[in-house]
Amino acid sequence: MRLIGWLLAVSAVLLAGACKPENDVYTTSNELRREANAIIEAMTFEGGIVVEGTPPKAPDWMTAAPRLESFYSPLKILPERAFNIRLVVGRGNTGRVGSLALELEYADRHLQVPLQVDPESGAATLSGILNKVPDMGAVKTLAILTLLDTEGNPGNRVYMRFNLVESIDSPDADIRTIATHPNMVGALAFPRQGPSNIIASGGFDRTIAVWDLLDGRSLIRLVGHTGSVLTVAVTNDTTQIVSGGQDNTVRIWDTQSGTLLTTNNDHTDFVQAVSLSPDDRLLASGSWDHTIRVRNLEGGSLVRLIEPGDRVNDVEFSPDGTMLAAGLGLLTHPGSVRVWNVVDWTELFVFEDPDREVTAIAFSPDGAQIAAAYGRGMIRIWNLGNGLEIRTIDSGAGDIIKSLAFSPNPANLLVSVTFNGYFTAFDAGTGEIAFSRRAERALTAVTFSPDGQIIAIGNNKGITRILRLSDIWP
Repeated sequence: MRLIGWLLAVSAVLLAGACKPENDVYTTSNELRREANAIIEAMTFEGGIVVEGTPPKAPDWMTAAPRLESFYSPLKILPERAFNIRLVVGRGNTGRVGSLALELEYADRHLQVPLQVDPESGAATLSGILNKVPDMGAVKTLAILTLLDTEGNPGNRVYMRFNLVESIDSPDADIRTIATHPNMVGALAFPRQGPSNIIASGGFDRTIAVWDLLDGRSLIRLVGHTGSVLTVAVTNDTTQIVSGGQDNTVRIWDTQSGTLLTTNNDHTDFVQAVSLSPDDRLLASGSWDHTIRVRNLEGGSLVRLIEPGDRVNDVEFSPDGTMLAAGLGLLTHPGSVRVWNVVDWTELFVFEDPDREVTAIAFSPDGAQIAAAYGRGMIRIWNLGNGLEIRTIDSGAGDIIKSLAFSPNPANLLVSVTFNGYFTAFDAGTGEIAFSRRAERALTAVTFSPDGQIIAIGNNKGITRILRLSDIWP
């Protein structure tokens, strides 16, 4: 009985501890912080409160509670816009505070500003301006704030999660954000030539949106697909749009009236890619049914049926219209890039990949090279003169590249987007990464305007973001 009584007593104590109110935990934390004479007692940034953490080797007088806390704060930082961080330090240590350093993950500025601390209130404010925040929208990122003493020794360090907002939210920005679809953007397309202010997007809502790039105004919405729209192409005069999707069809639309002109039902699986020749004479469609169908855009007659023997993930005409290339493969086995002569349809090149399927392809503006994107974020560039591989580029994304595009100008800029949110620009001449940014959402499509100065990027939430090349490329 004594043993049972002892067990019941222990259980009661444990139960009381388990039921301790959550507020007591925070009270204890605050008491520990006061007992440790923590230098930062509170911090605000546009209304968000952050509790400090401390690196292991901080000076004794800066020691804080042994608990690191994070806070998702509704913060917004805009290029060329001032921001303020207000903090309160322990009154007994105000004379020892030297400066506060701010580091922003992904940003190009590191601020270290001397602080003037009010000895009465212990309050101080850090103000600064970021020259540039290279991003494509509201992205959760990390700010590291480190308090330094008068001799430059680091003390309290605060890790703060917040939304980093690029100039798309600035009223005078050259970047536009457009909610083109209620869910995933499947494809984006400018005309290959001609007006660059018209762009089309295909969505998983089964529609194609056509809109004016200059003011974000919706021009027309094309409705008729019974499955998600995975690919779109726009004629040079912008009067027609070609689309393909999960309903296994290729459709041609009149952009002025929204009329469906033609529906082709020859494919028996998803239509993953459509491409128009530079003169808009030929239309190629690639499908997971292991076929590529080349037709005359006018009249729709079949010019060539190509059976490459594998699932077709992308098709593309060369800039001069003399070649047609396809990216092939399944997730479970190696893929390849195949290139045909459009005149006699002889196969010119087969670029095998020992690793993964080819998810996207792009010709260089001069047609001398072709880039292919593979699983795990790899890109290979091939010489179409001698058939040799020029280089392999690791994008660093570690995920499947969803879309790939060369800029018409400058010709050596190659960009890719991945489903884990990376947008990366490469110097194709050297393979070096010129710009890399991770967005909050999965990125699903990327394309350039005909003059190469505008980049459109779609994500899995139906948003299309527009960047000026000058914002990311020197």
